[in-house]
Amino acid sequence: MILPQDRQKLLDALLWSSIFILLFIISFYGSRYMNVSLSNLGVEPRSWNGLFHMPTMLFVHASPEHLWNNVLAFFILTTTLFFFYYEIAIPVFLIMWVFSPIILFVIGRENVHVGASVLIYAEFAFLFFSGIFRRNLNTKRISMAVGFVYGYTVWYMFPIEQQVSWEGHISGFICGILLAWYFRKQGPPEPVYRHEIEPELSDDDPFWLEKSPEIPQNQTLSDSNSE
Repeated sequence: MILPQDRQKLLDALLWSSIFILLFIISFYGSRYMNVSLSNLGVEPRSWNGLFHMPTMLFVHASPEHLWNNVLAFFILTTTLFFFYYEIAIPVFLIMWVFSPIILFVIGRENVHVGASVLIYAEFAFLFFSGIFRRNLNTKRISMAVGFVYGYTVWYMFPIEQQVSWEGHISGFICGILLAWYFRKQGPPEPVYRHEIEPELSDDDPFWLEKSPEIPQNQTLSDSNSE
């Protein structure tokens, strides 16, 4: 059940993820409809063209399967980021968008790298390691949930498939870890439990030593009047 104060956070989170997903879909199917190739907008490591195309690589996908696999993961992770880390989500997201392709530009193979997976791996790493770096039970639960659902994706950071940009995955993962450490003291506050806000009993006057009110000796215990 969503609390009233969390409804706006959820709406903002859904808005951010939906806007980018819509741009992914429009750019992919729009380019196919117009018979235009967008591959030149990908990152080509250590080249002048790749340097200027780092912000646009997210909106280029090689196939429908590539697109829709990224859409589902991007929607879940981006919505989770903006809902649970509402206070710092925008700067974290923008830094991921800028610095993940920069790392890829340095370490990537001499090929054209496209797709939003570089940002997806950054979000995954941030959400997972934020729960480890913080002493916060709620963020640890998010970390466990994200690790359970997307933990298998770590295998795609190894060169098991040549057509997959595993360097992009590593680049996003490194960026996410660094941001999780940098923002470890910002974001959602630690939950306050009831026993932490209730007043504690004083050891000087424990309840078992409280004295019961004394009955005066000359007080009558009968309702009858003496004649």
